[in-house]
Amino acid sequence: MILNEIAKRQSVRQYSGKKIPENDIKEILEAGRIAPSWMNVQPWHFIVVDDEETKTLLSISAKYQKQIKEASHVIVLLGDFAAWNNKNFGKILTEKGMPEDSVQHILSDKGYNPAQNTSAILIARTMEQCSYAMAFMDLQAQSLGVDCCIIGAFANELTGFNPDVYETVKEKLNIPDSAMIAGMLTLGYRSENVKDLPKRRKSFNSVVSYGKYGQRLD
Repeated sequence: MILNEIAKRQSVRQYSGKKIPENDIKEILEAGRIAPSWMNVQPWHFIVVDDEETKTLLSISAKYQKQIKEASHVIVLLGDFAAWNNKNFGKILTEKGMPEDSVQHILSDKGYNPAQNTSAILIARTMEQCSYAMAFMDLQAQSLGVDCCIIGAFANELTGFNPDVYETVKEKLNIPDSAMIAGMLTLGYRSENVKDLPKRRKSFNSVVSYGKYGQRLD
């Protein structure tokens, strides 16, 4: 059951150095590719990095987090703002079988299309959608026996730190102006020093309400 995979999953930051087979990397990427997204807009792109020079650069851009350098592979998840433009978003809506007047309504409505809203909302909605792809790749890695860590605190347009390094990363990875780094996922096999840790989470009733806030489910 998928709940068992979620319960066993933990962030691993120390890796053995063993390389992950290409087929497993492809399966992890496929999980991200087929992840759900609102209106099927799929505002993402995945860059797989396994060379030492680029991993080191990514580590520097993420405040020198060592697991990025030590990982077998790093998946750099891009948020693709161009996915929301009239051409790309409209194509997806048309392929869903929507009539033209409905397509145009969605494309022009701020509530439906974040590209018609502020840049902050566009970024927020894109990051929201990319989180689904990240979670699906994480769980697929877990199912294959591949350990991973979702990276936080990295340079991009939102954090604003290390701007010079971020520009170097964008140039190195050939990231278009219409995209930003929305996340990074390190992949590898845990070193023998890594121990299983208890999962510390808030209690069920502290995070779940039924019908209205504060009303318990049980």
